[in-house]
Amino acid sequence: MDIESMLVDDSTDIVFLVHYGDHTVRVELPREKTVGSLKMVLTRKTGLSGDDMDLLGWDAPAVADEMTFEEMGIEKEYNLILLAKNGSEDDRDKTSMTYHIQMEDEENDETFNLYFNGLQTVQDVKGHAATLSPIPVDRQRWDGWPWPISDHQSLMEVGLKTPTHKLRLNRIRDIVRPLGSNNARSNYLDTDNITEDEDDTEDDLEAVASASPSLAAQRGSLIPDVTLPIGAAVDLFVQNFEQRYGDKHVSFFVGALKDAMSFAFDRPITDRQLLVIYLHHDRSISVNIFVTQILQSPLIIEHVTDRVVVWPWDVTADDNKKIVRREIEQALGVDGGIPLSSIADQYPFMLICAKMKGSVELLRTIDGSKTASEVLHALEYADGVQSRAKAIEVSEQEARNRNRIMVEEQNVAYQKSLEADQAKAEAKRLLEQQAQLAENDARELIRRRERRQEEAAASLPPEPSQANGDPITIIRLKTPDGKNLTRRFSSNEPLKQLYKFALANGFPQEEFKLVCSFPRKDLGELDQHKSLKELGLTQQIALFVEEN
Repeated sequence: MDIESMLVDDSTDIVFLVHYGDHTVRVELPREKTVGSLKMVLTRKTGLSGDDMDLLGWDAPAVADEMTFEEMGIEKEYNLILLAKNGSEDDRDKTSMTYHIQMEDEENDETFNLYFNGLQTVQDVKGHAATLSPIPVDRQRWDGWPWPISDHQSLMEVGLKTPTHKLRLNRIRDIVRPLGSNNARSNYLDTDNITEDEDDTEDDLEAVASASPSLAAQRGSLIPDVTLPIGAAVDLFVQNFEQRYGDKHVSFFVGALKDAMSFAFDRPITDRQLLVIYLHHDRSISVNIFVTQILQSPLIIEHVTDRVVVWPWDVTADDNKKIVRREIEQALGVDGGIPLSSIADQYPFMLICAKMKGSVELLRTIDGSKTASEVLHALEYADGVQSRAKAIEVSEQEARNRNRIMVEEQNVAYQKSLEADQAKAEAKRLLEQQAQLAENDARELIRRRERRQEEAAASLPPEPSQANGDPITIIRLKTPDGKNLTRRFSSNEPLKQLYKFALANGFPQEEFKLVCSFPRKDLGELDQHKSLKELGLTQQIALFVEEN
């Protein structure tokens, strides 16, 4: 599509993209200019008089020539359609045109070809997209529409590109919320107004220390270095955890929380797993009991294996609380701060999450007071909720697939009918394009081959002189076209230098092999890092260059 530029004033504020037939006229005017001044510029560019022009696409219901753009509230870029009232050749009837929209569903990695007439609206496009993609209309985020648009505008008014207009569809991300609740924050440890009695906590910890001196000696954050990257910090957590409690425990995911989410959720629907965020506080009275009775329970270990991704973090240090709060906000999309308790004995803590219909749901929370049977019951409940959601999502996906197949079949038939009149011209264009691409590919292949040859030649050491007394191997390559390539090599050079020599002369190893005639031996089967002397290639060696 041709774009013509009209620079009227250095102080221009508004860019008008006026679509006229197959052309787009670009006009820049200050906000204090009028509709009449725009028509004057278009008269110079198109030859149409102001009386013969019909400008479509204004937001205002009634537009007069003396109205200024500032009065109309127009800012930045504005798309209009110019129709000629006298019915000129460039003014096709846009109400009867077929608009081809190529919609790329980036969330589901699918592309759809959609066809609409000029009287259909933006809302019609969005509604049709919802029948093909699992993203409902109220959660759709679009990129690629001309600006500005509204849902009620017809496609002939919005200034779509022809013959194809490309749009990208994504989902407006949900925040993490508890199942059946509108308030995600209420399910976290909401303890902003709770203060800790430091003396009582220290007394409790001293009691535990006296009862178990070995544990007291080991007490401290499992992530003492708060400067580590998230993945390295989790790895350190696992090492310190196993040093303290042993290696028999539920399997921990080592990596950032967003990577744990991807591992649990970014897979076929039926294979999705639950995600459990485990928050460990080493100054908690309950932590050792929770580890031994929950995380090291054979029943719990058996249940979570291949079903649950467990991501651990230590919140003993205040800095680590801030880090995990930020990690949860970024990875799970929680809007606002995550209230984490400052009281050690409210830990350990688990958040059980699942992906359901494209958003992450918080299904259950578990604190350090729960028994193994209570934790197992919570996990089984979450499994049940997720399984039912999977079944619904699979059913909906199958319905969408059937609908998509039907629409695609209709689109293919319709597209064939539209392209019938243009088949010869299109075929010629494609042939020319393919020929040009093939020529470009061939040139690029030649350039890459030449660069490789030059690099190989430059990397070869100088031929050794026979006068210095070092052992020399003289290699003669007989090429497929009957030529002989001869060069001296130090017998101490590795075999790979011989292949560089062949590459420098246009015989790369991936296309050609070097073969001894008697006994017949493919040098590619030898260790190329060994010297010619170690491989027995000394004095004068004749080799044949053969195609693979």
